[in-house]
Amino acid sequence: MNTHIPETESENCLEPRIIFSGTAIVFRRQVRGRRLGLELLRALGLLLPFLTLGEEVLRRFLGDAIVSDGLLGFFKSNWTISEAILAAFLVPFAGAILGANAAPVRAERDSVQAMLLTQLTAWDVVTGRLLAALRTPICLLCISLVTCLAAQYGFRFLRGDVGNRIVSLVAVHGVLLAALLVSGATALLFALGSRPGRSWERGMLLSLSVSFLSIFALFALNGPIRRMANPKPLIESVLLTNPVIGVCTALHKDILRITWIYNRTVAPEYLFLYPSPLATTGVLMLIALAALVTSAIRLGRTYRGDY
Repeated sequence: MNTHIPETESENCLEPRIIFSGTAIVFRRQVRGRRLGLELLRALGLLLPFLTLGEEVLRRFLGDAIVSDGLLGFFKSNWTISEAILAAFLVPFAGAILGANAAPVRAERDSVQAMLLTQLTAWDVVTGRLLAALRTPICLLCISLVTCLAAQYGFRFLRGDVGNRIVSLVAVHGVLLAALLVSGATALLFALGSRPGRSWERGMLLSLSVSFLSIFALFALNGPIRRMANPKPLIESVLLTNPVIGVCTALHKDILRITWIYNRTVAPEYLFLYPSPLATTGVLMLIALAALVTSAIRLGRTYRGDY
């Protein structure tokens, strides 16, 4: 049975291909009719209560030494360690919820099949839909980065060499962006099935499980670490994919020796090096890329009828 392709969409899809043009076509289609400004205001409205509550939780567990003076501490001391840690925990939630929502529902079957009959590829479909779903948190990270850089340049909120601190701020946001893409891409992958449609709950929960495993894995490895003659490679490998460690390292904070964490893991008793934020960002990006490639393969097989 032939599927009718709308004329305007068909013309767009049949334009000469340039890099990322297919992704851009799908992205524009997904965000059509959505107002970015309104989405940003809603996100900020939800974010502020979480930051307020999160400050109190971090103060209770990590102590006053690592937490800024309330929510306004962000504006007084730029990107403090507490906000960085909170963001590293909130990003997987946002990525998992929105990423799972990027998978097409059963009602979109004909639309997806129509796109795959043009020059658009399954890769274009999954990347365009994921970027459209994550548009709001990506924009918030960009706004945060610009605000932090302007504040650091103008008011020197972070002590030390201006150049080094600017690099630290860029590194923090790079780690957060990579963590967002990983959680979103894995949620999209897990939400896709062998038949048209999506399982939003499965995608979200499995993605959150992966994210929490990367953050808390070190606490579960006390036994293996003690039994190993040289646990350094294991410790550093676990830390490499941990976004919380990544943002703390970018801000030159030795978070594993905070009292609450030190009492619950044996890792600080051994000699090891924190992975660089650039390495953490790179590894997380590779994981996100692998998840997107797998999602494209699965979507292509499903919506081309290979099931």
